[in-house]
Amino acid sequence: MKIQAVLWDKDGTLLDGFADWIRRDRRLVQRLARERSTAPLSTDQLDALDRAALVALGVEEGRVLPHGLLAHGTEEALLLALRGVLSNRVPVEEPPLFLEHARESLRRLLLEEGPVVPHPTPAAGEALVFFSRQRLKQGLATSDSLTHARSEFEALGWEPYFCFWGCGDTAAKPKPDPWTVNEFCRLHGLAPGNVLVIGDAPADMEMARRAGARGFGVLGGVGGRSELAAAERLFSGLDELLGWMRGHLDAMDGAAP
Repeated sequence: MKIQAVLWDKDGTLLDGFADWIRRDRRLVQRLARERSTAPLSTDQLDALDRAALVALGVEEGRVLPHGLLAHGTEEALLLALRGVLSNRVPVEEPPLFLEHARESLRRLLLEEGPVVPHPTPAAGEALVFFSRQRLKQGLATSDSLTHARSEFEALGWEPYFCFWGCGDTAAKPKPDPWTVNEFCRLHGLAPGNVLVIGDAPADMEMARRAGARGFGVLGGVGGRSELAAAERLFSGLDELLGWMRGHLDAMDGAAP
């Protein structure tokens, strides 16, 4: 079936943002702990909290694990994981109230950090322009919140390329559930086989497989070759993918091999 649309993953595929997320989550968990502790926390206590938070989020030696929570978890899932870490050390609210307070703390933290400065992966902008010129619909499938994702794309001038936003706080079911692919298809009159999912994580390829969409993997994010073995094709990065697509887009009319 002819490719009529591209459904992009964000972090690790279009943006190199995991280092920012790790730094931000480390700041957030310490802030949340200080706000709830009945006594000052020592450096050793904060260091232990930091290590526990990274384990809970799926970060090992500064690397985001491909099946870890930070690789595919929604904002709510990440905050609840931090709540679990905090609950062993300081008093915490029940989940609904904790989420409300934690989101406000995160909002304040983001305001303190100032304007969003996203870091595109090599050839990301060029790829968006290429698919736009081919008149393919482009959508986003990310675990990030809609507000934050749009602010990053607005900063880069990318927002007009997208006609669909499947985000962690707007999707009924997160990746790897096929809901986002199916909703993209429903809203834009597509068949799943006409959609190409491009991502860097196993959850992206699993979402594509379960929906009946095509799935191309890109290295350089969280997934390595073994984790992305389910991809129909695997590329070293978007520059290589873009070069291949320029010569093969018209030939992608048949069923996936």
